[in-house]
Amino acid sequence: HGSGKLYHKDTTETQSLLDSKLLHPLTQQPITGPFYQPGSTWDTTFGKLASSYEECRAECCGLYLCLEQRVLSVFGHEPQTHASSSVSSSSSSTSTTPDDIHDVSYINWLLMVRAGLVGLEFYSPETGEWRQAHMWARYVILQVLLEAEEGLVTLTTTTGDDGEPDVVCTIDRAKIATVGKTAIGQFLRALQVHKSLGDV
Repeated sequence: HGSGKLYHKDTTETQSLLDSKLLHPLTQQPITGPFYQPGSTWDTTFGKLASSYEECRAECCGLYLCLEQRVLSVFGHEPQTHASSSVSSSSSSTSTTPDDIHDVSYINWLLMVRAGLVGLEFYSPETGEWRQAHMWARYVILQVLLEAEEGLVTLTTTTGDDGEPDVVCTIDRAKIATVGKTAIGQFLRALQVHKSLGDV
């Protein structure tokens, strides 16, 4: 689920942060708070958001790090190469491009997009609440990827084989390592900043 310092009001660490005049990563203005109240915790400050918020961080860490070959290698997934489009009669060649990503990474991202859509089954329109923290988080991540635009993720309504309405979700594999990674990286940064500063 990641880590990160929590800054409470009236502490030496928070005063050091204020004295440093460090710029807020999201606003580029000097950090002024709001910070956690004395004696408060992550859960008491963020309340109902806390669990799903943490699941967002966990899922996004997985999406982001699975694009790093060093991380994949830890789990036994070695680099892949794909057959080049130009193959001579005497030899074949393999190549990689900056847009190439490991099959494991592609499936991980594709499953997250699908999970975000399926997550709607756990939303209660009557109460306006989510019944499952993981599913709320995955739905939020789907929204982040849709808002990234540039054709990264698309949802298309269609008619299924059973004649009933259906939805097809697609993700452009060639844009995951660029558009997708940037979107998730920025979202992760925002999640951490708000958590560290107690900024609900």
